[in-house]
Amino acid sequence: HQVVCSREKLFCVTTDGQAWEYNYASTEWRNLKALLPLSEVEGLELRVVKFAVGVTFAAVLMDDGRVYTLPSEALPVPPELGSVADLACGHEHGILLTSTGQVMTWGTALRGQLGNDNVDTSPEPTEVHALAGIKCVSIAA
Repeated sequence: HQVVCSREKLFCVTTDGQAWEYNYASTEWRNLKALLPLSEVEGLELRVVKFAVGVTFAAVLMDDGRVYTLPSEALPVPPELGSVADLACGHEHGILLTSTGQVMTWGTALRGQLGNDNVDTSPEPTEVHALAGIKCVSIAA
């Protein structure tokens, strides 16, 4: 379904939503089920929809619209913005597209890559000010 690579690891999502990681140094595959909330609700199995990787981190989009960074830290997206529809990562930053068309960024902004006219690092997703009120349909890093 999807394969993405970082400098140190390869991540795969299978067609049935399983998540796998391959570490180049150890040459080992690891099923990420233990690191991700794939069965938070009894009888409901959440699936990984997409991986996005930067140099310093990886993030996954689940089929319920939530995003987690590895290892398994939920990103706080304000509920009024809706669930996450797409995810992308740059070198040290992430980009989210919500189901309502808003674009949010987080991470390191040393070169202004968060899109908010400053170089302030943001530990959690914040809306890109220049795109406020515009319904976006696609993102990329």
